[in-house]
Amino acid sequence: MRGGSFWVHGAVIDISEQAMAEEALRKTNLKLSLLSSVTRHDILNQVTKMLLFKELLADTIAAGEPVDAKYVSAILESVETIERQLLFTRDYESIGMEKPTWQHIHSVVTKVSQYTELSAIHVSCDTGDLEIYADHLFEKVVFNLMENTLRHGFNASSVEISWVPDTDGGGMLTFADDGVGVPDKIKKRIFEKGFGSNTGYGLYLIREMLGLTGITIEETGTAGRGATFSLTIPPPGACRNSSSPK
Repeated sequence: MRGGSFWVHGAVIDISEQAMAEEALRKTNLKLSLLSSVTRHDILNQVTKMLLFKELLADTIAAGEPVDAKYVSAILESVETIERQLLFTRDYESIGMEKPTWQHIHSVVTKVSQYTELSAIHVSCDTGDLEIYADHLFEKVVFNLMENTLRHGFNASSVEISWVPDTDGGGMLTFADDGVGVPDKIKKRIFEKGFGSNTGYGLYLIREMLGLTGITIEETGTAGRGATFSLTIPPPGACRNSSSPK
């Protein structure tokens, strides 16, 4: 055996190359599966919302009362969201064939914050020129974390995003809101598949998407003072300052 290779009847087989190819195939299949799950999860949420407002609208008409424009507006907003989610799927048809890229955190947050359904949240992002090496799905992670504040924050109005580097070349990226927080007894369970008051897939999918590039996530907030999701970016070389020489 020579440096990761071995001889078989005069032929050299490189074990490391074979292992990398198998790992790439495994991640490709996982990404495609995740994309399908994410899309179904998000569209189901919007369909549920549409059905709710449809019932409210039907009750209003049946009672002979004036139609509340906000019901119609909410339904149209969901239709637009579903359209965007389907476009997202189209854009990521080849996601499994692309390697992770450098994601400029402030730019991603700014883009996601402009989505209509997140307009009620005040977002503060203090990450400077930070970039992290992450999967293309990272934008979806940011969206789902912010949407989680609206769903579970109960009167939450703001999200603060910050970055603390460590001495090893990695660091901690945090998303903290001003909602009610997460009870200690369920902090570990909120990332389990199927756990939760809605479809139970949101935080599970977030954890799985981040895990594709070795990023871990946990809830580190204090119950009653807001939820804080802490993303640990592993060293070395998984984060950088975009203004620094490459």
